[in-house]
Amino acid sequence: MLSRHREIIMPQITNFIPLIALLTYCGFLITAMIGDIKSFTISNRLNVLFFLSFIVFAIFMGLGYKQLLSHLWVAIASFGICFLLFTLGLFGGGDVKLVGATCFWLGAGPIYTYALITALTGGILALILLISRKIVAKTGLPKGPKWVRALLRKRVHIPYAIALGFGGFFAVLQTTWFPALLHN
Repeated sequence: MLSRHREIIMPQITNFIPLIALLTYCGFLITAMIGDIKSFTISNRLNVLFFLSFIVFAIFMGLGYKQLLSHLWVAIASFGICFLLFTLGLFGGGDVKLVGATCFWLGAGPIYTYALITALTGGILALILLISRKIVAKTGLPKGPKWVRALLRKRVHIPYAIALGFGGFFAVLQTTWFPALLHN
């Protein structure tokens, strides 16, 4: 009797794993975006948990050893490229780690989409902040929340996790594991 229930329940639970994985993936990106907007930091703990959570979901979604290794190589390569940008002062350390964790989830297929959407969103974000900061330089900072004031200060960096998040939201649609959501 117990094995019969297991046969009925396990496929139902397995059907939800890609959905839970997607919600986890998006939750980590949204948390990184909010943290970066409010404090211009993306915590190491968040990036490590984001990275490691993919291993758990990959096992439950049935990704093979070779596919997991492929995802890892994409993460290492993207981390290395972004680390170079960090050493040149063009990228924040939290952003570098967020890219590595995100690319571990994405794998090779959606990398061009991720890079393109991230670059476009980052450019739009930079223009919005540049224009907003010029306006604020003439009119003064608003009395709003502290994080809004920090965001509009002239010398403050761009919270690039916003662009990385948007890139990640679009790119996840092209992952090898996302179609499993559509078939359940």
